[in-house]
Amino acid sequence: MKLSRDLWAGLVLLIIGTVVALYSHNQYRMGTIQSMGPGYMPFVLSIILIILGGVTAVSSQFGVSSEEPERKISWRKVIPVALAVLAFALTITKLGLIVATTLLVFIASLADKRFNLKLTLYLIISFCFISWVVFSYFLQMNMPAFW
Repeated sequence: MKLSRDLWAGLVLLIIGTVVALYSHNQYRMGTIQSMGPGYMPFVLSIILIILGGVTAVSSQFGVSSEEPERKISWRKVIPVALAVLAFALTITKLGLIVATTLLVFIASLADKRFNLKLTLYLIISFCFISWVVFSYFLQMNMPAFW
């Protein structure tokens, strides 16, 4: 048995999928395909995660063994994206959907080496419009657009 990254990744996916499947099955009403309960989608997605984890773990044992060099984590990309998600989570209820989405897109775009303010502004406008339409009209969520 080769202890590769793919094996560990597959095992992690299997564990997370199993925990979520058991939790959603035991804590929420499942319903049927015609009348889905709150536990139906988490359960189905966790089954898909279990399958993907199993395929990843098994294929890691039969794949070609290539010694690839250790890849370093690019903290210049990870930190802005993590901070963007954190900023969105902290501002969505206080400042509203539009401001939180603006912060999310702007901070996350700082992860790109070729940061372009014009492109970032287009992305901000697009994401704000799309998120506002999806949450306000299609999902009919009572979420303030601004503070």
